Amino acid sequence: LGLSENEALTKLRALIPDEATQRGIHFETLTWSDPLTAQGITQVAARLRSDVICMARRRRSGLSQALLGSTSRAVLANSEVPVLLVPTPL
Repeated sequence: LGLSENEALTKLRALIPDEATQRGIHFETLTWSDPLTAQGITQVAARLRSDVICMARRRRSGLSQALLGSTSRAVLANSEVPVLLVPTPL
C-alpha cells in the first residue's frame, strides 16, 4: 500500500469504533512484513491468546486467485482461532 508502519497503524485503529473500549472489547492492532504471512498471523494469534482473527479479504477471482494463492485461505485452514473475513469494498 506504500504506507509507513505508523501510517498503517493509524488507519487501522481509526476503523475501530470508540464504543469498543467502552464495551470492554480489548484489541491489538499489529503490522509486520513476513514472507510467511499466514503462518505469522496464526502464530501471533496463538501467542496473544486471541479470541478471533479479523482480516480484510481482497476480492479476486478466477486465474488470479488460483495462481496467487490466498493468505486468508491459509489462515482459515491453519488457525486454531476463529477467523472473521471482511470483504474489501469494490
